[in-house]
Amino acid sequence: MLYNDTQIRILDEQNNRSKKGLEGDLRRSTYPKPNRKVMGLWKWNLWVYNRTQKHENGIGGWIKEHIGEQPALLDSTQLEASVEQLRKKLFRKGFFYSEVEYETKIEGKKAEAIYTVKLNRPYMVNKVYWPEDDTESTKLLLQSKNESLLEEGVQFNTGMMSGERNRIVRWMNDRGYYDYNKNYIYFDLDSSKTNHTIDIYLRHNQPNGRENKADTLHQQYTINKVYIVPGKLSDEIGGITDTLEYRDYTVLQSGKQRFKPKLFDDFLLIRPGRLYSKKYHEYTLSHLLGLDAFRFVDIRYPNVGDGKLDCYIFLTPSRKMQMAAEVEIDNKSERYLGNGFIGTALSFNYKNRNVFKKAEQFHLDLFGGVQFDRISTTDFINTVDVTAQASFTFPKFLVPFRLNNVSQYFKPSTQISLSSNYVKRISYYDLTSTNLSFSYDWKESERKRHILTPINLNFVKLLRTDSLRFDTLEAQNPLFAKSIEDQFIIGGNYTFTYTNRVVNSDQNFIFFMGNLELAGNALSVLDAGLKPGSEKLQILGNNYSQFTRIHADFRHYNLLPYNTSLVSRVVLGVGVPYGNSTVLPYFKQFFVGGPNSVRGFRLRGLGPGEQLSENELEHTGEVKIESNLEYRFGLISYIKGAIFLDAGNVWLLDKQAEVGGFSAKDMFAEMGVGTGFGLRLDFTYFIIRGDLAFPIRKPFLPAGDRWTIHKIEPLSRSWRADNLTLNLAIGYPF
Repeated sequence: MLYNDTQIRILDEQNNRSKKGLEGDLRRSTYPKPNRKVMGLWKWNLWVYNRTQKHENGIGGWIKEHIGEQPALLDSTQLEASVEQLRKKLFRKGFFYSEVEYETKIEGKKAEAIYTVKLNRPYMVNKVYWPEDDTESTKLLLQSKNESLLEEGVQFNTGMMSGERNRIVRWMNDRGYYDYNKNYIYFDLDSSKTNHTIDIYLRHNQPNGRENKADTLHQQYTINKVYIVPGKLSDEIGGITDTLEYRDYTVLQSGKQRFKPKLFDDFLLIRPGRLYSKKYHEYTLSHLLGLDAFRFVDIRYPNVGDGKLDCYIFLTPSRKMQMAAEVEIDNKSERYLGNGFIGTALSFNYKNRNVFKKAEQFHLDLFGGVQFDRISTTDFINTVDVTAQASFTFPKFLVPFRLNNVSQYFKPSTQISLSSNYVKRISYYDLTSTNLSFSYDWKESERKRHILTPINLNFVKLLRTDSLRFDTLEAQNPLFAKSIEDQFIIGGNYTFTYTNRVVNSDQNFIFFMGNLELAGNALSVLDAGLKPGSEKLQILGNNYSQFTRIHADFRHYNLLPYNTSLVSRVVLGVGVPYGNSTVLPYFKQFFVGGPNSVRGFRLRGLGPGEQLSENELEHTGEVKIESNLEYRFGLISYIKGAIFLDAGNVWLLDKQAEVGGFSAKDMFAEMGVGTGFGLRLDFTYFIIRGDLAFPIRKPFLPAGDRWTIHKIEPLSRSWRADNLTLNLAIGYPF
C-alpha cells in the first residue's frame, strides 16, 4: 500500500493551553514519511521514479537515482515504533503517562495512519534547586542564575534542561574554564508530589567525580604566551627564520615579512594575562577571517597545565593579488513598447588584499558595455556604457581623533572610492558622472549594521545632446531634460540594516534596510550668507543639487515545512527636491521593473503613473511603492522552484503633472501587477535564477481595461511575444 498521509487526533479533556503547535510537532516524529509533494499538490518525484524505475543505467538511471523518489509504503513496524516515539515526545514536553494508539485507513492501494493521542494534565516545574558547595567554580556558576533557562511555574520540558546545560558550559568557557564540558552538568527530577508538579535539582560535578577534593576541582586558565605564525596551517613550526616580539605577541615567520605586527594587535582579543574565553577565541577567529587576507585561520592551545595556556595562531594567507575578467550578454524584449535590445559587456576586476601590509584592500573595476537595438533601422547601436572605479578599504575607522567605546567584537572599516561613468545614448546625449565618496561601515551587534557616508561628491556633466531627438524629448518631458543637466551633488547618506535571522535555524525572521540621503544643505547655508543680489553659489561653474531622499525595504521570511517558504517584501521610496533644485537628479530617481522588481515588466518598464512611453529614459519617478510575494519550494537536490506576484509603480511628486503625478486615492488604481514562476540552481554560495513572468495589470491601459488576466493565452505566439519576460540573474531577488 502506498503510504499517503499521517493524521494526528488529540483528545484533550483538560483543555491544555500548551497543545498549540503540538499536532505538527508530533506529525514530524512519525514514520514512514509520505512522498513529497510539489507545492503540496503533486508527488512529482514519485511520478518520475515510476516512469524510470526500469532504467538501471544511462540518463534514465541517473534521473531515477537523483530526481526520483521511491514510493513510501505502509509498514506496521514503523507505525508501532512511531507510537513509542510519540510517547517519548509527549513525555519530553511534560505530558507524562499520555496514551497513544493508531489505526490505518485503506482506500484502494493507498493507506494512511491515524494516531489518537489522549493528553493527560501536564506537569509543571515547582522548584529549581541549585548546588550549594563552596568551590570557586560553583560560586561562578551561581552568578549566572538570573540568566537561567530553568523557570518555576512553567510546563516541564526537557528542552529547557538541554538548553540550560549548553548555557552553563558556555558561561564557564567564557570565564576561564577551558576544559569545562556538558558532562559536568546533570539533573535529578522529583515528581513524587501528587499535584502534577516536578522539582528539578541541578547537579554540578567536579572533574573526578562528586567529591570536593582540592586536586579534583575545576581550574581556570590564563593565557600565557601568544604565538602568531603567518604562512602556516600546522603545529609544526620548523623552518622559522625570524622571531619578532611585538607588545604582547611573538610573531614567528620565515622569509619576507608579509604583515606588519600592528595588524594583529588590532584584531586579536586573545592576550597574555587574560583569562581564557571561548568568546574571545571565536571573535578573534571571525576578525582574522573577515579581513579576507587569510584563507585559513587555526587557533590552538597545545600546552595545557598549571592553569596556563600557550596560544598558537596559524595563518594561511590568501593570494595577495587577484584578477578576473567576465563577459555578459543580456536581452530585453517587449513588443508593445517597441524595444528589442540585446547587449554585451566586458568587465575586468583587480584586487590587492594587502596593500600596506595591514590587510588594506585596493579594488580596480573596469566595465564596458554596448547595447544594440535589433529593431531600429537607423541606430543599430543604442547605448555605450563605460565605467571605471578604484577604491581603498581600511579595516578600521580612519578619523583624526581617538574613538572611545568602540566595540571590540565588531570591527569597522573605512572605504574611499573614486569612480567615473560615461554613457552615450545614440541620438539622445553623451553624459559623464564622476563620484568621490568616503564611508564608514560597522556593526553594532550581530543584528544591526550601520553605513555612514559623510562625504559623497557627484559631478554630472552633459557633454552632448542630439539636436532633433533630444529636443523632441525635452519638449515632451522638460523635467527629464532638467534632471540630467550639468549639476554638482555634495552631501552624505546613512544606511541602517537589521535582521533577527538565526543561522542554521528554521525560525521565521525579518530584514529591514533604511537609507537617508541629504544633498546640498551645507551649500545652501553658504548660499544664504551671500549678499542680496549676488549670483547663486556654483561649484566648478555648475549649480548644486539640493534634495532629501528616503528609501526603505522591509522583508519577512516565513519558513514552512518540507523545505518551503513564503517571502514577502515592501519597498517605499521618496525623493524631495527643494531649495536650489526643482527636480531630483536622474540618477537619484526611482524605477520599477526588471529581475529584482516587478518582473512582469522590463527594467524601467513602468511609470510614472499611467504613462506609457517607448523611451525607457522617461520611466522614473520621485515616489516608489512596490510589494512582492514569493512562494519558494524545493524540487530536486539543488534545483528550487518559485511562484511569485509583484506589484508597484513610480510617480512624480507634482500632483499637477499632466501624467504621472502622485495621488493617494489613485495610487492602487495605477499599480502594475505581474506574476510568473521561476527555477533556481541553488548551490548555497552561488545561485543562478531564471524567472518567466508576465503582466496581469497594465496601468497604462484605459481605466476599465487594465486587468488582463482574462486575456492570458499561453498557446498564442503573439501573446507570448507581447507579454512574456524572461529574467536571468544571479542570486535571489530578495
